[in-house]
Amino acid sequence: MDRPWNRGYLGYTLTRHKRPKLTLAKASLQHLMQRVREILKRGRGRNIRRVIEELTPVLRGWASYFSLVDVKRPLEALDQWMRRRLRCVIWRQWKRPQTRRRKLRGLGLDAY
Repeated sequence: MDRPWNRGYLGYTLTRHKRPKLTLAKASLQHLMQRVREILKRGRGRNIRRVIEELTPVLRGWASYFSLVDVKRPLEALDQWMRRRLRCVIWRQWKRPQTRRRKLRGLGLDAY
């Protein structure tokens, strides 16, 4: 036997509050992150729109399954992490420094 906040059930777990809240189990979050890594790893040389099209059904299904979650902080951290990974895919596609400079200036960054 273990405490409810140390256990997971169907991808959910409870928090250690006086009135427990429903949150994500760490294993389910790690599983999603691994799935996103697999999709983004193959993003080299592909159009970013295709990568997002492949990522969308996974995220939409995951979000609808975990829509009952009360604690939003892990979801915000996941959002930040995925945006950073997508920026990394774009950055890898801009291979040459000249391309990176031109694209960043095109997005509104001032020349230093």
